[in-house]
This record gives sequence, C-alpha cells and structure tokens, in this order.
Amino acid sequence: MTANSVALVTGAGSGINREVARVLAHDMPVAVCDLNLAGAEETVRLIEAEGGRAGAWQLDVVDGARIRAVVAEVTGRFGPVDTLVNGAGFGQFVPFLEMTEEHWDRMLDVNAKGTFLCTQAVLPAMKEKGYGRIVCFSSVGAMSGSPSHSHYAAAKAAVIGFTKALCKEIGPWGVTINCVAPGAVDTPFLAAVSKEALDRYKASTPVGRMAEPADIAHVVRFLVSPDSGFITGWVISPNGGVYT
Repeated sequence: MTANSVALVTGAGSGINREVARVLAHDMPVAVCDLNLAGAEETVRLIEAEGGRAGAWQLDVVDGARIRAVVAEVTGRFGPVDTLVNGAGFGQFVPFLEMTEEHWDRMLDVNAKGTFLCTQAVLPAMKEKGYGRIVCFSSVGAMSGSPSHSHYAAAKAAVIGFTKALCKEIGPWGVTINCVAPGAVDTPFLAAVSKEALDRYKASTPVGRMAEPADIAHVVRFLVSPDSGFITGWVISPNGGVYT
C-alpha cells in the first residue's frame, strides 16, 4: 500500500471478506461493497468502532454500470482505488444431472464475470498511478473438485486462469494480481455441509482445526502490502495442509 491507498472489497458484508475489510482498514480507507447493504453497513460500523475509515455501497458485481458508478463515488470520497479485493462469491451444491443453465450461468456470472468487471473498472486509475494490488478469490474446489460442485469448480478455476493471464499484461504498470484459494472456512457458507463431513475435514487437517476468516484476511493483507511487490500471478491456498 502507499500513503494514500484506498481499498475496495466486494462481498464484504459478511464472512471472510468482512474480516478482510476490517483488517485492511487498519492501513487504509475501505469501500465495503455487498449486494446486502445492511451487511455492508454493519461491517462499516465494526471498522469505525476500531478507529478505521470506511463507507458502505450496495453492489451487484454482475452489473457493470453500477460497478463503474460505485468506483466513481468511492474515488470522490476517499480517492482513487489502488487496492481491489474481488471477494464477492456464490456457491451452491447441485448434482450435475439436476443442474440447469440458470444454475451454471449464475455461478459463472458472480464468480468469474464479477471478477472481470470489478477489475476492469479499477485498473485505469491503477495504471495512471503506476501502482496497484488486486486479490481475487478462488477455492481449493477449483483444484480438487467435489461432488455436486462442478459449476462452482469451473467458475473458481476461471478466476485462476484470469489471474495468471492478466498478471502478464498489467505487471509493467506496477500492478500485481494474485489469487487466494481457501480451504474450508468457518463461515455461514458451510451451513449446507453436514457436521460429520466437517468433523472429517478437521480430522484430516494437519493443523487440526477449521480456518477462521482472520486466517484468510491476513494472507490478503500481505498480498496488498509493499512486501508482496515481487509476487504476481500466483495462487496461495491457506487450507491447513489438507491440499498440498
């Protein structure tokens, strides 16, 4: 980050990316963006209670016009965005033979198209500044797969390919882009997973526990810091050692 860095975090109204926004707010103002405005506003209250600066914006990451409008509003309030966390995501379990085109399209739209649209909206300012940090969210599911998750795995794999290709285009501008691919994290997203399956996962993890949102947030904080300036195009998977 620089002395006047500004972060925009999508999907920050809950879960992992609420914690990402809180952690980044120790270093810079944060635009907290989420489809759920009430959740985004709660994240802002938490940040402000800790002495940070933040604002809440309702954002659907598949709406390009709205994304551009939010980026303009954030720029007007805090300054140009030079730190982007593409955290907004969507997951569901659907057996493949029951999967519809609508299931497939929604999954690819939120996870892959949303990453593309948000990144494209902030890159001009980063290029002009000669500095930027972008972190995208994938999943171990993109690399290992799991039943009833083929559309999710495909969408998250697309994010990895996007990250690896784009790093070669934007590196000369002083902009890095990396991908975080967590394993299972203790968030409401796991409500659909049985206790037995979660217990088996914990037992298989060398560190002996589930990830907490803070475990992921601090990886993101490193990737947007000056210390990560020579790391770009990589996938970092904080998963407790299960997938190595």
